[in-house]
Amino acid sequence: MVLEAKVEGDYKDFTTFKVHYVGESTDQEIWKRLTGHEKLQDILTLEEAFHYESINTHEIVLLLFKIGNSESVTIFDGTGDMDDIIESLINPSLPSKEKITLDVEKALIKLLRPNKKYNKIQYKQYPKSKDGLYEDGFLIGFRIKFKMTFRCNMKM
Repeated sequence: MVLEAKVEGDYKDFTTFKVHYVGESTDQEIWKRLTGHEKLQDILTLEEAFHYESINTHEIVLLLFKIGNSESVTIFDGTGDMDDIIESLINPSLPSKEKITLDVEKALIKLLRPNKKYNKIQYKQYPKSKDGLYEDGFLIGFRIKFKMTFRCNMKM
């Protein structure tokens, strides 16, 4: 699908986002998840608009991502025998999309540093976590195929 638009002025205003919240949906459709979503309702009612002549509900953008291809990256530490290494390359044991989704959420929270008011856990030690892919010997990498700027809570 191609989206075409004519923008007067600086287009960067339309691709710059303040990140309030990062969330995931693994076991229900995203639209069902958003209906009555507590954090979304809080953002809609508590956050102020960026422009004085606007209201925040006119400025809110939901960025929805879908997990695409998942490929195995096996870490060999030299302790396994050659048969185990060959077997893992031929028949890789991939994590579930749900587990990948939960790990991507952790990565985005650490990277984007959304408001602690909405994402209480910030995953400062990511990729290390109690239930992530790192513990299973996987590392995650992802890319967003759209030029965007995120204004994050980058307090050092």
